[in-house]
Amino acid sequence: MDKKWEMTDKEQAAIDATPDDSSKTACFADSAEAQPVNEPSVFRDQTVQGMESSVNDREATESSKGDASMTEASGSDGAMTDLSASNSMTFEPQDLPTENAAAQEEPVDTTEAQPIHATAKPFSDSTADSAYPSPYGQEPHPWQRVPDYQPTAYSPIEKKSTTPKGVKVFAMVLAVALLLTCGCTAGYLVGKKSGASGNRLFSETTLDLADRPQDTDAYSTAQVYDLVNKSVVGVKAYNQAGNGSMASGIIYTEDGYVITNDHIYSGIPGAKFKVTTYDGKVYDAAYVAGDTRSDLAVLKIDSDGFYPATFGNSNELITGENVVVIGRPNGVLENSITRGIVSLPKRRVSVNTNYSMNLIQTDSPINPGNSGGALVNMYGQVIGITSSKIIGEEVDGIGFAIPTATAKSVIESLIQYGCVNDRTKLGITYKMVDAVAAEVNNLPTTGVLIADISPESGLNGKVQKGDLITHVQGVPITTDGVILDAIEACKPGDSLEFSVYTKGGSTTVVRAELLPDTGASSYTASESLIQ
Repeated sequence: MDKKWEMTDKEQAAIDATPDDSSKTACFADSAEAQPVNEPSVFRDQTVQGMESSVNDREATESSKGDASMTEASGSDGAMTDLSASNSMTFEPQDLPTENAAAQEEPVDTTEAQPIHATAKPFSDSTADSAYPSPYGQEPHPWQRVPDYQPTAYSPIEKKSTTPKGVKVFAMVLAVALLLTCGCTAGYLVGKKSGASGNRLFSETTLDLADRPQDTDAYSTAQVYDLVNKSVVGVKAYNQAGNGSMASGIIYTEDGYVITNDHIYSGIPGAKFKVTTYDGKVYDAAYVAGDTRSDLAVLKIDSDGFYPATFGNSNELITGENVVVIGRPNGVLENSITRGIVSLPKRRVSVNTNYSMNLIQTDSPINPGNSGGALVNMYGQVIGITSSKIIGEEVDGIGFAIPTATAKSVIESLIQYGCVNDRTKLGITYKMVDAVAAEVNNLPTTGVLIADISPESGLNGKVQKGDLITHVQGVPITTDGVILDAIEACKPGDSLEFSVYTKGGSTTVVRAELLPDTGASSYTASESLIQ
């Protein structure tokens, strides 16, 4: 602040009348170095300081409505000192040199200054009540006792509500009612959806298929084993006498869901299960659900803290790609690994039923006990569930695994519904007629020859046994995979168009609605159900 102050005659007289005591020093908390001063000059400075602070407080309050003002006071050495923006002055005692070293210094009052509140009197005749203590531990100068302006402390004002109490209560009751209504509605919708599972309580889990890493080099076989080993388990299915079979499984979730094959408990009525993890710990497991058509099943361990596998997208596989199989063949007590390639990423094969399915063909050795194990790419991603191999003296290195792209929907449905949901079937049995068979049997083209028709089939009453289905959606049926792929791409209730060559030698086009195929499992709950 650049204001200049001039002393009046009255003020000068008062200062001149003050006794001189050179032993007193001025202490300013914000000064870099305090200088010894004579008492008259100190009082003069403090008088100016007090008057200037009052004027500054008045101007700052009127202009900024309570914003803290910065006040400058000139010391005896001409340095400018910033005072507290909270309208309080704090003086910290210091040991200062004096010109008269022999003089005895008076004790300095170290009482900490307190901020001024609206009800406080900034200056009073009592030292205890003084909001601005003297730096010398004495009463303030008479001119400091009566400020020109008493500052007002601003604080938030509690706004009293003008809303009647009854209205508040009514609003609270209405809000609670709305929350309850929304909760009930959401519960009804979820319950209605869950009701489709036949009133069985299953978890909703999703089998996430990760894409192949683009910026990562393939791992070595040892590295892949290290990544996947904790996620592969041994599974024993046994009856009451302790007899059964050994297989493998893949940990699906951290809380104990395990994927394996449906055929591992076939012929073991009332099968029980033991699961052995990579570290040798043995757990009881319960049967959740299974599906014979896909040869997949789910078990559940009543524990957690397991290491779920990372599943990759089998649709990204290419012929000749390196893969490994991890499992427990021949009842070994720990996981073993074999290596091979993808012979074919997709080959339609009939395994356990007359219904064929697309499988991954690999030359990685798959032996008894490997069923339900992991077919893994060289990035540590499980891309198939090993299930079978072709056995024969003239056959070597032809094994099969269920693709994760197929397993995804089946596993999710088995856990959530206890059966396979949204899978379709046409409701017929057939025999494939290739080009050679068509020529031998004097048929005009290739197709599927109808051997039997289910009463529920959408083709019932529209075609007969012995008719030949030649096209589906206008596409020629050269292999049974053409018609099966078309059916598997649909959902129950969808319809397909079929071209049919009848036994009478005519050609017709019919449309049939597809049936749901929830499947069945080879698991039998108890021995008493076996006849």
